[in-house]
Amino acid sequence: MTDSIGTTTYDALGNLVVEDGPFANDTLYYDYTPDRQLAAITSSFD
Repeated sequence: MTDSIGTTTYDALGNLVVEDGPFANDTLYYDYTPDRQLAAITSSFD
């Protein structure tokens, strides 16, 4: 999904995978366990 703030990406199960805002290097990546529990959030912030 893309709007005026940025882009949000979901996987086939509906889990949030990537949030990319309007600025360079402001992307968040979400990782999940096989049980669909949030395991990690990493960023591209500098």
